[in-house]
Amino acid sequence: MEIKDYRQQQLEMVAKVREAGDTRTGLGDIPGKGQGRSDTRVDAIKRLDLNSSNLAERIPFLLDLLGSNSETVAVRSAALDMLTTAEFIGRVFSDFRPQVIEAMRKLTGDKSPVLRQKALEYLAQESDDFARDILTEALHNPENAPVSQAKVVQLLGLDDHANAADLVRNQFDQLSAPAREEAVRILGTDPKSAALLSRLVNDKSVDEKLRRITAAGLKAVDTERFAQTARKVLADSSDSAALKTALVGMAHTLGAAHNLDGAIETAQNTTKSRTLKKAARRYFATPRQSE
Repeated sequence: MEIKDYRQQQLEMVAKVREAGDTRTGLGDIPGKGQGRSDTRVDAIKRLDLNSSNLAERIPFLLDLLGSNSETVAVRSAALDMLTTAEFIGRVFSDFRPQVIEAMRKLTGDKSPVLRQKALEYLAQESDDFARDILTEALHNPENAPVSQAKVVQLLGLDDHANAADLVRNQFDQLSAPAREEAVRILGTDPKSAALLSRLVNDKSVDEKLRRITAAGLKAVDTERFAQTARKVLADSSDSAALKTALVGMAHTLGAAHNLDGAIETAQNTTKSRTLKKAARRYFATPRQSE
């Protein structure tokens, strides 16, 4: 999840609260523990009216729910979601930020995987040192991680101060397959990772989807190395026609100076893949830009 996606998720939560209209609830409308089913209480919490004038009352209530180990995970999760929504509603939230941060830090060791992950997502977005230390340790010792290794990599990418590219590049060979996919999304923004990205694109033992994602990242950080790598793949008659098709598609926006025409023409003439032939025809029908 990228930072912009995380923020959009929170804004959508705010919109849902505001769209609730007359169905919004007050604190007195939320059944107490033992007075209503968990799903009924969750629904009432999710419809809790939050506005700039009532946050000073509502945030402590939500913090109490979140910190109560006797509450169900569903109730605590709903309280956590409403707390993160409250941050976008009023300035009063800043008065409670230290308490919210402390509550989230405590949740990183909770028994519930759902709560651990949500807390770490929040803290990573806040570039929290405590969470960064947990995630960095988890990257190297996934057996003790509070979340999956793939999620660890993703969350490190949320933290602007985590030096995520350096961390995942240095640990890349030890990452699981799902974590590698998250890693190349980060490395695809880091010019220092171009050599590693090129190696992955060339490696036929790597999953084809990962090679495609990696190629797109390589093109973003180093167009010349992308062109060199693409020429090598396109010239390999034993390599995947699907990957070659993807590379030809990516080459559309490259200028003539990158000299891919010969490699693409060779691939077009030697392949049996109709899809690759069609992609090559489209490529040659597109005027090349001079650089």
